[in-house]
Amino acid sequence: MALLVVQRFYYDGVRKSIPFVLAIVASLLCVIGVLFLVPAHGQLIADIGGWAAFTLFTVSQIPQIIKIFKSKSTYGFSFGFVTIFAMAQVCELVGGLIEKVPAATIVMCVRGLAIYLVYVYLFVKYRKKI
Repeated sequence: MALLVVQRFYYDGVRKSIPFVLAIVASLLCVIGVLFLVPAHGQLIADIGGWAAFTLFTVSQIPQIIKIFKSKSTYGFSFGFVTIFAMAQVCELVGGLIEKVPAATIVMCVRGLAIYLVYVYLFVKYRKKI
């Protein structure tokens, strides 16, 4: 996901801006720093990473929901993409329950399915207003 963000800024010409370069350098330094901590604190790093991913994925969906709600239109909204994503969440949830994965993974799957239901509602409500 971070790669997609970097590519977007790179191809939009933002790559020459100092804040963009500083953000990339800071991200790389954080990743390198975490790699040194993994041998001693692997489980803690995994827990923090899991909950951070949960938070970021949750926040990343909000702008699309707001856009659809404000415009009252699903124009440009890929319902197929969201449906495939929901199917992946179901598979991950089933596998996670069978394998007894950490709570963050289960909660993220349930969150993904809840967001999917919000998208379904918005799609049904606004699909004819293109």
